[in-house]
Amino acid sequence: MALQPRGSADVTLPPPTPDETPGTIRTFVGVPILATPQMVALHRQLQDLRREVRVVELRQCHLTLAFLGETPAGAVPAISGAIAESIRGVEPYSARLTGLGTFPDLRRPRVVWMGLAPDHPLKLIAARLQAALPELGLACDRKPFAAHVTLARVKTPDCPGLKSLLRDEASTAFGEPRIEAVCHYRSELSAAGPVYSILSEHPLTG
Repeated sequence: MALQPRGSADVTLPPPTPDETPGTIRTFVGVPILATPQMVALHRQLQDLRREVRVVELRQCHLTLAFLGETPAGAVPAISGAIAESIRGVEPYSARLTGLGTFPDLRRPRVVWMGLAPDHPLKLIAARLQAALPELGLACDRKPFAAHVTLARVKTPDCPGLKSLLRDEASTAFGEPRIEAVCHYRSELSAAGPVYSILSEHPLTG
């Protein structure tokens, strides 16, 4: 996996990959999360369980605000504008990473995540995006916003090592990353997992 930064919404997009419809790209809006020392240590523990999980590379860690999925390539500049509006009045801040959990639940784990608080500035941005994107003719995931950072995807329901780790770290603090920008990401699927590139980046300036 790789994260390839791009500084502007005015980009030349490569041809669609085989899993993308011509004229569209798979995208989402999210917040980049810089790994803390505690996250690095946890990442090593998860790597030791690689028979049970596929670990997300630390440089790819992010928090999703709005998942768009198949997106018309021509809509990228308009989405950039919607993001710029959605972050008005929101200042950068230090968040807290706390606890581990799984979706959908511990009995049937598929995704391993880390919680983040406070999340009210991000809830505000997510709500603004959910209101603005449909006005652009774009569908986005309408699930209630839950601030989390995906750490790994579970390969098998038989994962005793992972379940033990989850119990041990259920309420552990994993550092305080700075929340400083919102990005529009492209996600390209590959045999090794998704490859993310930044289509536009929007610093939080208040």
